Amino acid sequence: MRTKYVALVAALLGAFAVSSSSASAQLYPYRLVDLDVTTHDSFGWGLSDDGAQIAGFRHPEGWVWDAGAGFRMLGFLPGYSFSFARALDADGNACGYSGVEVTGQQPARAVRFKTDGTVENLGTLGGQFSMAWEMNRAGKIVGDAGTLANSTDWHAFLWEEGVGMTDLYPGSTDSHARDVNEFDVVAGYLGTNHAFRWEAGSGLVDLGAPSGYPNAFAYGINCAGQLCGSASTATGNAERFVRYTDGVGWELLGGVGQHNLAYKINDFGQVVGTGVVSGFLSNAALYTDGFGLLDLNTLIDPALGFNLRAAFDINERGQITGFGQVAATGETHAYRLDPAYFVPYGEGFAGTGGHVPALGGFGVPAAGETIQVMVAEGVANGSGLLLYSTTSSSIPFGPGQFLIGFPFVTAAIVTLDANRQAYLRSTLPDNTPSGLSLFFQYASFDAGSPKGGIALSNGLEVIFP
Repeated sequence: MRTKYVALVAALLGAFAVSSSSASAQLYPYRLVDLDVTTHDSFGWGLSDDGAQIAGFRHPEGWVWDAGAGFRMLGFLPGYSFSFARALDADGNACGYSGVEVTGQQPARAVRFKTDGTVENLGTLGGQFSMAWEMNRAGKIVGDAGTLANSTDWHAFLWEEGVGMTDLYPGSTDSHARDVNEFDVVAGYLGTNHAFRWEAGSGLVDLGAPSGYPNAFAYGINCAGQLCGSASTATGNAERFVRYTDGVGWELLGGVGQHNLAYKINDFGQVVGTGVVSGFLSNAALYTDGFGLLDLNTLIDPALGFNLRAAFDINERGQITGFGQVAATGETHAYRLDPAYFVPYGEGFAGTGGHVPALGGFGVPAAGETIQVMVAEGVANGSGLLLYSTTSSSIPFGPGQFLIGFPFVTAAIVTLDANRQAYLRSTLPDNTPSGLSLFFQYASFDAGSPKGGIALSNGLEVIFP
């Protein structure tokens, strides 16, 4: 099995002499941040690593939302009147496109919205149009572009500063790039309705489709090379969330309606997307190992009066963006969901091959509830220590920091699978305490680390309500 479930937190809590929880109110794993309380019709599309920036769209213009500053409208190419922002790099530049037509007065062009306010035309592969879909932290951009002057062919591309566009699949078959991870590995799909993965050196690999679903479309990829997207039947009448993992193959993750599309996958293997539940009505969904596919609307307080219609991105902090509807007005608002009780903080540092260990969690840490601590991006098939303390800290350690205070305790020895992931799951006992926080950090045993054979993850505060 690719997952391991370890009883963890229930055993830890016996060491704390605090009163048991007596709260009876319903608790929800996520808190909602409505990005668009003063206007309407906005869509959040791409998150920064820390969630402080989101790229998106409000007709007819792309925007970047900055925490504390709000929306920054991005403008258009000269002579154009439409733009859409989809993703962000580590420097705050965004990518997307300007223009709406394949041919005509405003043929779409892939663009980079730079932090200095300029809109940079990234060109085409020789054809009339191009569209950018995603960029990684280093600023490399993927999408699709035409190669012929008077045709609507589409070719997947990778754009790099100083290099320009590279056609990832020359020839007569259409191809579409939809995501790129931090190691420049690209995911997308072919005109044959097969998902693909591309990387320099080995080129494009046709991953086919799941059994019984001849059509597969990849939209997301994480640092382990896992892909997510959708698979549909030959008739197209049924469409399901899917995930592809090396050594496992295709997994059908289910759906929340007849037609479902997964857009993004984070390093923990969590997948977000949307499913059509009735007519044109859709609901956002989240897949987490051990919990399955859940309608995101069941994970926020219904008293908010906000219906989550689509989820387009999820980062390693577990934050999610997309769009929803205000029940009272029907307005469409961009949103960000933040984990309410598993709150990452600080940053880890890289070990072998540039992989930075990550630590996250899911659920509500209260009596009778099942929760999960998740580790990713350590050494493949390697191990490490999950450490915890009652306090946080910022003690220098090599290129990073110990983010938990002294004294700290080893909660568990954690062994990761071949995809650099592990899941520590526990159902909390009736005497689970309330009103405290525990602070966790993962120390990966990594001979390639720049500091003493150890690479550290981010910190994780677990809040017991």
